[in-house]
Amino acid sequence: MADNLQATFGESLLSDMLDDFPDTLPSPEALKFKILVKNKKIGTLKETHERKGSDKRGDNQDKETGVKKLPGVMLFKKKKTRKLKIALALSDLVIYTKAEKFKSFQHSRLYQQFNENNSIGETQARKLSKL
Repeated sequence: MADNLQATFGESLLSDMLDDFPDTLPSPEALKFKILVKNKKIGTLKETHERKGSDKRGDNQDKETGVKKLPGVMLFKKKKTRKLKIALALSDLVIYTKAEKFKSFQHSRLYQQFNENNSIGETQARKLSKL
């Protein structure tokens, strides 16, 4: 999927942080004519930037622990937590649009990073609007 996106969109696909915006959201003008990928992400933007240029094909990591995994084999076991398999190459295309599950407004105010955005389901949004 990552290879297809890069082949299709080429230079228009934003695949690394913009130099002028290493720790803040870029302006709409800076992102003009750029395509951004929204998805789950492994690690941080800094880790993605450090990995840039390494071979990422077929390399998977556990989102919770960051431990590398072989297909069908778990190298480190944690208590019952939800595990997500995300291709590292696809995760590395997620720059300024990291998808995060909405927990609460308080949690978002305290912990949400500049590159994370939440989606709230219709049912949950209705419940929150009644508070």
